Amino acid sequence: MEDIIGETFGRWTVIGFAYKNDKNILYYHCKCECGTERDVKKYNLVHGYTKSCGCYSKDVAHSLRFTSLIGKRFGKLFVESIDHKEGSSYFYRCRCDCGNTTIVSRALLTHKQHPTRSCGCLRKCGFRQDITGYVFGNLTVIGFSKRELDHTYWKCRCRCGNELEVEGSHLKSGHTMSCGCLDVSHGGSKVENEIRKWVESLVESNSVKDRQILDGKEIDMYYPEFNIGIEYNGSAYHASLNGIYGDKPKLYHRDKFLQAKEQGIHLISIFDVDWENNQEKIKMYLRSLFTKQKRLFARKCEIKSISKELADTFTDMYHIQGRTRQNSINYGLYYNDELYAVMSFGTLRLKKTQDGEYELHRYCVKDGYTILGGAEKLLRYFERNYSPKYIRSYSDNDYFLGGIYERLGFENSGQCTPRYYWFLNNQEIKRERCMLKHLKIQYPELLAKAYETNAPNKENFVMVQLGARKVYRSGNTKWEKTYGR
Repeated sequence: MEDIIGETFGRWTVIGFAYKNDKNILYYHCKCECGTERDVKKYNLVHGYTKSCGCYSKDVAHSLRFTSLIGKRFGKLFVESIDHKEGSSYFYRCRCDCGNTTIVSRALLTHKQHPTRSCGCLRKCGFRQDITGYVFGNLTVIGFSKRELDHTYWKCRCRCGNELEVEGSHLKSGHTMSCGCLDVSHGGSKVENEIRKWVESLVESNSVKDRQILDGKEIDMYYPEFNIGIEYNGSAYHASLNGIYGDKPKLYHRDKFLQAKEQGIHLISIFDVDWENNQEKIKMYLRSLFTKQKRLFARKCEIKSISKELADTFTDMYHIQGRTRQNSINYGLYYNDELYAVMSFGTLRLKKTQDGEYELHRYCVKDGYTILGGAEKLLRYFERNYSPKYIRSYSDNDYFLGGIYERLGFENSGQCTPRYYWFLNNQEIKRERCMLKHLKIQYPELLAKAYETNAPNKENFVMVQLGARKVYRSGNTKWEKTYGR
């Protein structure tokens, strides 16, 4: 029983044996680096499930909180480093676009109503914020124009090529969105404003349109305080084949997601067909990102094996992608006999499954809740019961960054080729329905013509003849965890 006395595990030092419970589980009396003493389960010590009394997580969270601003931009200010600390307040060294260096507190950089956005040069010019490069509807601001009677005017270039002068308040309010050429009946602009208003009903923060962060690529709704960007993609305008304004590159949305991720921005891509068919769950997901959720601790929850039917019902209700067909192993996390989370496993997709190989298909939590340590607890339970050699999973780049997989010890193994759908008569047509065997039945004459003309891609030929548009999504990130068994 004294085999680990004197050893150190994380911040714990084992100072003596404590007791053995009625289940023959050994507990040792340990002292944390912070001075806290506690009886700790031996299994948790030697397997790394506990590293401290809790001070380690607090220190990490504190460190991440105050280093997270480094490398980020606030208006004309670029945060270079932490300069000093006064009491509990951190001060950052920032470089202004005008060339000056200034010291600004975190509180002023992140203030919701009156943030600091320059070294003071904006105030000298007579306006509070430089919006050059920002996009409002079809208008891109190309520079400051003039200031008259407390009104600031900006030079703007419309998407159609016209240039005009617009009052700043009219840009920010949405009163002026073009030179007059914008078709306000177009659903994309209407829905984009609908999403913006709904998000901003949750938070005291206004979004901006910005082309500077992603090297000229527009972010429809960017919330700097949350590091979240939202794109609303109308299928007719974001098609890679037969698009209204030309064809988007096949990897356009995937590359934009990755570029945003490199900048520390969680970019969410909402396609019009998804908003039309899945609006409530998209709102549920956005609400979880922008608002504080009720907290449950996994250690207070009980794991139960559940049926596929119950797992499917739960994921259909709370996961943005709904159920999956391959989930044969399903666990539920219960608190006071109520189901709060589900994790599902099964065979591998796109690959013949070998012994010990599994895929993590779904993890979702009840709306309005976050379960601290929930995913970790469910995965460890699966590992103990099935002793996997390999687990694979995928995160949808349209909505998820994949941070949960990093916490679970998975490795990012690359990007999958983005899937596409066809957009016809304002409806989504899954690519599976457009395989040649289906087109042969539905459109035999068009397919015969594709063969007669020796079209390089028969599916593309038929669908374009029908007036359909080919739309690529953002793709998936592949995650893998290998066990040394």
